[in-house]
Amino acid sequence: MKSIILARVSTEEQKEAGNSLPAQHARLVSYIERHNSLIRDKEFIFDESAYKEHRKEFQKVVDYITDQEDTVALCCDKVDRLSRDFLIGLPELEGLRRDGMIELHFPSDNLILNRDSPATDLFHFNMAVSLAQYYSNSISDNVKRSFEAKRQRGEVTGGLLSQTMTISCNSTLTRFKLYLSNLNSTQLLTMTIKTT
Repeated sequence: MKSIILARVSTEEQKEAGNSLPAQHARLVSYIERHNSLIRDKEFIFDESAYKEHRKEFQKVVDYITDQEDTVALCCDKVDRLSRDFLIGLPELEGLRRDGMIELHFPSDNLILNRDSPATDLFHFNMAVSLAQYYSNSISDNVKRSFEAKRQRGEVTGGLLSQTMTISCNSTLTRFKLYLSNLNSTQLLTMTIKTT
């Protein structure tokens, strides 16, 4: 059976860090090599949040699967690398699974789903998605509480605010790049003066 590798991280920063994607890829290649029934066909390695409503890279995977004539194995290291939300991406994959178009392989979760999967495996999958969703929601809650605490202390949240201003005065063009570092002070980082 043709197998597709899907390795995903949520952000470009995680991709650039270079830790998770190579580790996911290595585990998936090893998994496929250990299973004689699987033939490595295509790889999708990308950074994209599992919460984006329009997941372009993920959609490429689904489109590739639907173009195949035979059943393919979609191999993801863990369930949370596929999705962290029941409503985004999973309904379409669930339809493909029920129609026998795909098998879902999650080596690190010790889980394989196909159209004949027993209720226990489907429950395992649903619990893994629920736990991934809980983990992500919990992080979001922690960030919100942290930002609220900072605002109560008078600190700015949300990173540096960058603004470029152009001022014309007496035939002098002055360009300032200002970064707001906190509510009480503005730090001038760069200044370029051009005379016309």
